[in-house]
Amino acid sequence: MTVGATLRSVAHPSGRMAQNLATRVEGALWRYNPLRSSGARVAVTADGERVTLSGAVPSSTIKAMAAMLAAAVPGVGQVHNRLVADNELEAQAAMALAHAEPVRFVTDGISLKAIRGMVHLGGRVAAATLEDARAAVASAEAVVRAVPGVRGVVNQAQAVETAAAPQGPGAGVADTGAAGGAAAGAAAAPDDPALAAMAERLQVWRERAATPPG
Repeated sequence: MTVGATLRSVAHPSGRMAQNLATRVEGALWRYNPLRSSGARVAVTADGERVTLSGAVPSSTIKAMAAMLAAAVPGVGQVHNRLVADNELEAQAAMALAHAEPVRFVTDGISLKAIRGMVHLGGRVAAATLEDARAAVASAEAVVRAVPGVRGVVNQAQAVETAAAPQGPGAGVADTGAAGGAAAGAAAAPDDPALAAMAERLQVWRERAATPPG
């Protein structure tokens, strides 16, 4: 008895190399429990032996580990790590706000939290009028949204008038006038020591942010 074989054309393996390599890398990343349990979405693409990782992960440690795991997969010759770490994103967003002249936030007046590339803004922002405070909140959102790697902004920062703003730790002051925050701080010093102190803390924080590490 003779069994006939059905012949069919088979694509050359090189035609499926990119897909297979990306799939193997995805499997290696999936087996890494801190990444899998974080709910992060990592996209893997391959071009020959070059693999690109993109997406958002919770920390720079997981970002670095993902690149190491990808590089260890047989067939990977180069890893282009385009992952965005939430802790790095928070630092970059804070620096952007600190150097945004139209916003001028006191650092303890607003909070930043990045979750899988989405930045959540909180805290209170005070200005002489409610309109100015709202403008400052909107400006802060625009500054953060422009930071590379930010997928979106959830803006829950509260705008309040200076007279209604809480005093002491946690209070925030924003100045959107052309004269800038330094002039506002000087004007507030005689009548409102709390505002003057917050303006002074802002200046110190900016100087530290502008100083290169090391």
